[in-house]
Amino acid sequence: MQASDIAQALLEDLPAIKEDKQLSFVKSKISAIEDADTKTLATAFLLVGMQLGGACVDRHIVLLVHGIRTRGIWQDLVASLLEKHSNVKPVIVGFGYFDLFCFWFPYFFRSTPIEKVEREIRGAMKDNKGAKVSVVAHSFGTYVISRILLSKPDIQLHRLLLCGAIINNNFSWDHLTCFPTGGVINDVGTQDTLPALARTVSWGYGNTGTFGFRTHRVKDRYFNFGHSDFFNTAQIEKYWVPFIVRGEIVESEWSYQRPTPSLWLSVLHLIPMKSIVLPALISSLAYGVYKIFV
Repeated sequence: MQASDIAQALLEDLPAIKEDKQLSFVKSKISAIEDADTKTLATAFLLVGMQLGGACVDRHIVLLVHGIRTRGIWQDLVASLLEKHSNVKPVIVGFGYFDLFCFWFPYFFRSTPIEKVEREIRGAMKDNKGAKVSVVAHSFGTYVISRILLSKPDIQLHRLLLCGAIINNNFSWDHLTCFPTGGVINDVGTQDTLPALARTVSWGYGNTGTFGFRTHRVKDRYFNFGHSDFFNTAQIEKYWVPFIVRGEIVESEWSYQRPTPSLWLSVLHLIPMKSIVLPALISSLAYGVYKIFV
């Protein structure tokens, strides 16, 4: 954890500590830091922050990006929990109702939400110069963020948290010009079948929300969840808030307790459904046009 994050966490905890206990509380927390340089910097940040009324670190903008066929109610829940931290400003990002046809079709439709989210990120950076910018993305929102990171090398994120990810399994994390400085966490739902289906029925998607990325650049964290089971207060407070606010990774016990994935999920991507569905759709449309004019 960075020294500035440690200092900010201490400043946020102090109001809940009795005044006569605050000094001993701070001393115990600082003394627990093993790295000498981090300890020195954290102490300096803390002293400056106390002088400035707690505003010792950069503002932190957190964009929340939803998936398809949703108005992103979970975004309001996450925003309400992040707003409790004085330096964090959550920003809810929407790109409208994205239906299954647009989600499935590999061309034409995906560019609109990607461009909308990119504008939101750039707008947040412009309006909050010097602030750190992080992203929490779900489902199709993870795909959107991956395309932005790959095609817009000038966009530098601080932290990135993914869940229900449908990013391609071969996504080039190593080739990103601006890899998120605070790291990437991919929360995986071992009961989540939608990423596996997305990879099977269309092009460009992956089953990384079902099985993980399995790469050194991304921290895969496994839960016994379906596609949208992450969105409850206890889960967000325990696992998401520590990472977004302080860069702290809370391990999930399910990561090493989870059973072997079911055989049908493991081989689902081998079924050439997209090669069958597209010709069938084109034939159906062509037949419909033929019947109109004949």
